[in-house]
Amino acid sequence: MESNWILALFSGEVVLAIFAAELRNLRWAAIALALESLFLVAIIGTFGYLTGGGETHLYWWAGVTFIAGVLLIPWLIWKYTSKVPVFEVKPRIGLIPSIIIMAIILPITYSYIHTYLSPYFFDFLPPSYASVGAASGLNLPLGLTMLVLGLYVVITRRDIIKVVIGFVIMDNGIGWALVSPAPNVHEASAEIGLACNLVTASWLLLYLTAKIYEFWGTKDIKFLSELKW
Repeated sequence: MESNWILALFSGEVVLAIFAAELRNLRWAAIALALESLFLVAIIGTFGYLTGGGETHLYWWAGVTFIAGVLLIPWLIWKYTSKVPVFEVKPRIGLIPSIIIMAIILPITYSYIHTYLSPYFFDFLPPSYASVGAASGLNLPLGLTMLVLGLYVVITRRDIIKVVIGFVIMDNGIGWALVSPAPNVHEASAEIGLACNLVTASWLLLYLTAKIYEFWGTKDIKFLSELKW
């Protein structure tokens, strides 16, 4: 039953992440990103609940993720899209080919990690996760699948703001993968620090994007890479 809940949350998160990646209107993409992060908050909170409330730090982690991923970063994207064109620079790969590529690489990534890495993953789980059962072993393959999706966005997008969205999806994937072993490796506090760093880095990239557009009239990474200093 718990595994079904986790897979349902994953389905919702990956669909919203794909919307965030593929929507050309950056404000709509920011909304999709906020909802995708909200699903991660639900996942972290779900594991806090399934462990009988013994892992209270997971609730703090969920709260920080909510503030950073659901509120602050989407708000920053929304704010800075008022200073640059709201529509994304044409990506390197069109919509249909992009959907086909994701439909291939995401299941392959999940299948490989679930088959070859997940069995070893259980060795790192804390005793409090015994009641969660097989659901706790899904976090690694599902989280790393989200990481691959975020990396795909970073590689294939030319719009700086969409690259920021890709970084957030990657961070959400890393956070998801760390939900299960967090109590053993004390990673929850580190993830809180990473969330703060992600907000700061996103703000700096968005601020620089607005300044670059003000000077050169573009937010295309391909153009910027061709500049000679």
